[in-house]
Amino acid sequence: MHDATGGAPLSRDHMLLRGVLLLATFVLPVTFMTGKSLTGDEAAHLPPGFSYLVTHRVTLNPEHPPLIKEICALPLLFLGAVMPADQDAIEQGAQDSLYEWRFGRQFFSRPDRDRLLFWGRVPAALLSLALAALILRWASEIWDRFAGSLALFLYAFDPTITAHAQLVTTDVGFALFATAFLYALRHYVKKRSAALLLTAGAMLGLALGAKFSV
Repeated sequence: MHDATGGAPLSRDHMLLRGVLLLATFVLPVTFMTGKSLTGDEAAHLPPGFSYLVTHRVTLNPEHPPLIKEICALPLLFLGAVMPADQDAIEQGAQDSLYEWRFGRQFFSRPDRDRLLFWGRVPAALLSLALAALILRWASEIWDRFAGSLALFLYAFDPTITAHAQLVTTDVGFALFATAFLYALRHYVKKRSAALLLTAGAMLGLALGAKFSV
């Protein structure tokens, strides 16, 4: 395996180190989130995300874009999750700004709430893993393979990253797509092509669909 700069092949030990660090970026948040109770934002993110997928309407929690909520809610489609209200009731209830929280509590009143919450959090950890891989590649391209591995190490064991990667929130997903946009834009500036321009535009669209910035 060659490093991202196109240099000499990485040693087996270096490849193993990178593999362990990438695995840690996923295993650590998954380990910590197991058995963790529902947090405040998750009640207003995961159930509304599931409602978007089922009803094809973005009604609840409109203050945040739907992308990350929908990504995290995807596994729930295969776990027998049930909507606590139909779309008509949701639209009527959404006239009250606090209804999204009541909807979330009703959604997680099921006996299998811990299983639904766990699998809803797994995509968040996978988004963090993707960001770790991107950081590794970009740092290796800018500096060298050792800087890339150091950047990956710092990311994998950053407590702030670990804390957010285990929850259904918009932060890590936005960080991934915003970083991917800047990465693609940098490559476009260096080597202009239609493919790179389209990639940068797509990443910008994903970033805008992940989180509003004020």
